[in-house]
Amino acid sequence: TGAAGGARPALTPDRPGAYTFSLTTRDQENASSIADQVVVRVNNQAPVALASSDVVTSALTPIRVDGSRSSDPEGQRLSYLWAFLAVPSGSGLGSSSFTPSATAVAPSFRADRKGAYRVRLTVSDSALNSTTQVNVTVVNSSPAANAGGFRTASIARAVVLSGSATDPNQEDQLVYKWS
Repeated sequence: TGAAGGARPALTPDRPGAYTFSLTTRDQENASSIADQVVVRVNNQAPVALASSDVVTSALTPIRVDGSRSSDPEGQRLSYLWAFLAVPSGSGLGSSSFTPSATAVAPSFRADRKGAYRVRLTVSDSALNSTTQVNVTVVNSSPAANAGGFRTASIARAVVLSGSATDPNQEDQLVYKWS
């Protein structure tokens, strides 16, 4: 936009592309020049990928990553793609581990091992991409002991106890100790 008259109008493009402008001049006796053209090419700028902060959590907690603060300088619609760059040894997580999907703005996943995860966010405006990453550290979670149900016993007869435990850190080996 700008003044149609004058030798130096100001222009503010609102989207990428090639803009052609024609200039004609006229003198005081109404003699006109031949039109001269200039092409102004406005380049697309890369979007800016912004993800949630790094996370330290336990294995029981769903982990949400969020790219909603990402933006595009020209206001173009963005697409999102989350991927694991690194997972702990023995982890089975991959792109299908994100809920609702790896293309959601703010998906979540459940860690299957304690340790360090690196998650990359790629945002695209359909022409250019930008990436960032989130570091997730999953710390040890305590197991839950179950001593079994109520028992009735007789004097001088052996009582067999039946304990169990669950551990959200499936790679941990549990040791049982009665006291």
